[in-house]
Amino acid sequence: MNCARLLVCLALVGLACSSAAAAQRSKQSTVRVPLQWQEGQQGVYGFQAIASSPFSPRGVTLPTALGEAPHFITLPFGDQQTLRLILELDGQSPMLWVDRDFDSDFSDEQALAWTRSKGAWHCTVDVVPSFLEGAADSKVSLDFRCRVSDPLTTLEYLALIHKSGSVVLAERAREVILVDESSALDLSAAQHVALMIDTDGDGFLATEHGSHEHFHAGESFQIGAEIWEYRVIGRKGASVLLVPSDVPAKRVRPKSQADIAWRPYPKPLAPPLDSDGVSVASLVAKYEQEDRLLLAERTSTVHELAGVGSRAAFAMLKSIAQSDKDPRLQRLAIRLMGRPEYFDFGSEWLKDLALGAEPNLVEPALTALYLMRDPELGVLLTALSQSKRMECAVQAALFLGYVESPKSIKAAQKLLNGDQAGVRRNANGGVRRNAYRGLRTTAAGPPLDVMLALLTDPDWDLRAMALLDLMAIRNPHLSRHSRAAASEAVQGRSQDYLDAALIVLTASDEVANIRAAFDLVAHNPWGNSQELAVQRLSRFRSPRAVKEFQNQLRSGPPTQQILAGWVFAAFKDQQGFDYLSKQLRGEVTSHVAIELVKAIGESGSPGGLKLLLSKARQQSPLRLAAIEGLGRFGLHNDEVREFLLGMLSSDYWQDRVLAIDAFADSGDTAYALSLIPSLEHDHWPVRLAAIEALRKLRHRASISPLVALMQVEDHLRLQKAAGQTLFMLTGQNPHRSPEAWRGWWENAAANFRMSETVPQPKAQGGTVSKSTFYGLSLESDHVVFVIDQSGSMSASAPADEYMPHVSNRLEQALANAVRSVEILKEDAMVNVVLFSNGVQRWKNELQPLNEKNRKSLMNFLDVQGPDGGTNLFDGLEFALKQKGVDRILLLSDGQPSAGRFTATEDILREVRKMNQANRIAIDCVALGMESPLLKRLAEENDGRYIER
Repeated sequence: MNCARLLVCLALVGLACSSAAAAQRSKQSTVRVPLQWQEGQQGVYGFQAIASSPFSPRGVTLPTALGEAPHFITLPFGDQQTLRLILELDGQSPMLWVDRDFDSDFSDEQALAWTRSKGAWHCTVDVVPSFLEGAADSKVSLDFRCRVSDPLTTLEYLALIHKSGSVVLAERAREVILVDESSALDLSAAQHVALMIDTDGDGFLATEHGSHEHFHAGESFQIGAEIWEYRVIGRKGASVLLVPSDVPAKRVRPKSQADIAWRPYPKPLAPPLDSDGVSVASLVAKYEQEDRLLLAERTSTVHELAGVGSRAAFAMLKSIAQSDKDPRLQRLAIRLMGRPEYFDFGSEWLKDLALGAEPNLVEPALTALYLMRDPELGVLLTALSQSKRMECAVQAALFLGYVESPKSIKAAQKLLNGDQAGVRRNANGGVRRNAYRGLRTTAAGPPLDVMLALLTDPDWDLRAMALLDLMAIRNPHLSRHSRAAASEAVQGRSQDYLDAALIVLTASDEVANIRAAFDLVAHNPWGNSQELAVQRLSRFRSPRAVKEFQNQLRSGPPTQQILAGWVFAAFKDQQGFDYLSKQLRGEVTSHVAIELVKAIGESGSPGGLKLLLSKARQQSPLRLAAIEGLGRFGLHNDEVREFLLGMLSSDYWQDRVLAIDAFADSGDTAYALSLIPSLEHDHWPVRLAAIEALRKLRHRASISPLVALMQVEDHLRLQKAAGQTLFMLTGQNPHRSPEAWRGWWENAAANFRMSETVPQPKAQGGTVSKSTFYGLSLESDHVVFVIDQSGSMSASAPADEYMPHVSNRLEQALANAVRSVEILKEDAMVNVVLFSNGVQRWKNELQPLNEKNRKSLMNFLDVQGPDGGTNLFDGLEFALKQKGVDRILLLSDGQPSAGRFTATEDILREVRKMNQANRIAIDCVALGMESPLLKRLAEENDGRYIER
């Protein structure tokens, strides 16, 4: 089940006064939830087929570039409104014009840009219909797709639209979403509208059909012991009325436990058909005929099959679960067995599955048993929670709360407290976390004292959940606890906790909270909070929030200035661009200016496009940032596209690298033909960028040039990259020699057809071999080792079965380097750099590994010893400036303490500047510690990070 995370919203939209909220808890009054238009869509709903006509409708002005055989389409759209489209097939890709402003005039519309993926064409467009009047900046996104083989008859679309609000029920803020699933986009038509509500209060909404938080017209939902119904009211679904139901909560009398309370299960997607054999047979035939590589289509059929509700349908689901080659479909088939209709003949098999030897099937089996309302599930869960098999205990801990009986809740609390045998408080975090997640779903939720105690728990992920739960309770005292804990989030070791703290701090646009959020992002050593911060902060457009963003942009520290810049870019309006351009004209440091220029590309402003084109044409420090910004702006713009195509023949190889990246990110296969000549460029970063771009774009014409490149490429890293790309395009063995690739292509070229799916490389084992540097294969023959030589490297070395006699970390690191060098060929180019207070290097530049140089290197390493501080940056800078290097292996056991830069953000910033287009991979080994700096260096520079 694909579940999209919808975070709990404290900005409770237009709720009634507190007295009304109190009244609704007494089950005597209704609750009205005013709804706001929401851009985008969480969840996937069925695409609607499109029918076309060869005849032009009356009163339509056609586009000037229209061909000779167009197809005209008219779609019902909302309340008495129609959307007109024109489809033209030119033999290469579909051409689609959409009347986005609903004026029947296509002369002001451009043909949409399509991308090709897995045998289908895709494109998206935003329209603003009349029923959105009054909803500022709101739009409806349409997603069109069709098969490459038959675009006309397979064209279909998906309308992405919903309204959202929030309500307090059972003492928790719960998100409410109203979705039009018919694509008629008329939210006043209740028969087509579905309600999604966070019934379990966990901050997540399950958004697929048939989920326990997805309700259609006429269905009721349960929160705690209360049953609610909903009604859509107001023009275009302006509000939802939540009405207490007179129907008592449904209960199932269990065989062994008398106190299990069950929430009503949604009605089946489709009623069982009169002739089960015929209906199941037709669905089975459809399933088997569908392209087995197109997961989305097969998933839809499996959902249909589950809705039949017969013994034959269950047998087919069981067959899929046991034999399908796609593990995702196996798990889906098991979950979809969770229907009351399947209980009599399916529950025992599911119990065996939950107790079986396959860890990945425990969760879907328990989900199915829960949804089919197995009365003995509590007994099974209690037994599983005590299992020595940790994957069973972890999953059972979660469902104990779902069952919501006194016995199961008590068992979950024991797991959370670490009282259960085999579950220590500071260990088995998965069991404790799931136990808490289960308690969150109960009607009462976790006790307040438990949530407050968890704010200081050693498990930072538990702290994160407790923090969000406290925020969701409308209590000023508890809110203060949440904000106080969030303000200390920089001490956290968990990204989930940092994210939770950001959510708390950005629940309102109070200036103090905004400042605390900026500080959190600035001081997060892992550097993973900026994207969430931009998403959350850019929602605020009040004068006080915008003024604070301006203050941060104008006078904050560099990290805060950059964050404020991206927030203004996320406004995606003229106001945001004006602030960015004004700051660029003032006093700003070079690295901040670079980030602001990139952000301008994200803003999508016409003025931003003009500024980016101007700076990209100038020889200035902002040139490369401007080219990257144009890539962010998007190739849908003619000026951007033409400029970047021109960059492919630039005299500056860095320009070419960034232009290639932009075309690769577009996903448009047609651009592959323009990138193929870059495979012959003199500079290896250009060749590498082209190889990686062709891997993404997947065009048959790129296979022959890649095979030819394999015959002449002298960089081992590029040879491996080309082989991997050929594997992704052809499915052939990625480890073929250049000669083998050439021979295979000579025989296969005439009849070769590319697969519509991308073959996935097999996961590599974690065994450390003699041919690696601490388990990292070199994958390069132009490599520099950068090794920490500081005094802390005199500590005892970690265990290594291949060199048990080394005395300290430095000796082991140098021995690992020697072992790695020994396997390289004589024409490999190598250098070694050591850093302590200063920097020592074996040679001033890369050296070939002939016999003389091998002896020289051994003599250099033999006399080295640990001493001094940790001048990591200067050592890394020297390696990055080595001519020809394409991979760096960096090892350290401590935080930088010497050199020009020691702060994490400063080092990362300078490395970004040096390596923006150079494509040098940086692999990092952290000895005896967890290093945010080394991890981020690896992540940002195409490298790998390990701890030893």
